[in-house]
Amino acid sequence: MKRCDFIECKGVRIFYIDFSNLKNIEEIKAVINESKNFIRSQPPKSMINLANIEGMHFNGEIKELFVEYVKGNANHVFQSAIIGVDGLRRIVFNGVLKMTGRDVRCLESKQAAMDWLAERKLASLPLA
Repeated sequence: MKRCDFIECKGVRIFYIDFSNLKNIEEIKAVINESKNFIRSQPPKSMINLANIEGMHFNGEIKELFVEYVKGNANHVFQSAIIGVDGLRRIVFNGVLKMTGRDVRCLESKQAAMDWLAERKLASLPLA
């Protein structure tokens, strides 16, 4: 399976970024680079993103990569969610959010995150 791809929920396209179980910083950098190159090529506030960090390795260097990544994507993102945030990852994730000023919803499952993102997008559409 590709690490960056579109999934759909309720007719809404969601850009899924899969960092799950990555332990090597080079693999993590590769996913960051692939996804940020795509996200940052899109119109302002057009992207709906879901990141999965379940089982991913974190350290100070990776935290700094994520701060730059999340902050740099801000202008292109309508809404973001993340799954796999537990234990130490929760502490690091909260630090990344404080440093970037971003509003990224942390949810318990992929389906819950997809539903939440789709509902947010659908609620933002004008009534016909």
